[in-house]
Amino acid sequence: MTNYPVPLLSLFSEKQIIGSYRIQWECHMIDAAGDVVSHLPLPSAFLVYKSVYET
Repeated sequence: MTNYPVPLLSLFSEKQIIGSYRIQWECHMIDAAGDVVSHLPLPSAFLVYKSVYET
């Protein structure tokens, strides 16, 4: 049986600037040991980045 990484979603970074309403965050998947596995191909891991700009 192959030991696949545990799909734990970890908040990598988050920035909020209350003047320009700039919200920026990045998520990656980590394994049970806490190691980043976002460099693995889908669907083993994934990398999500989203930025919101409001003027």
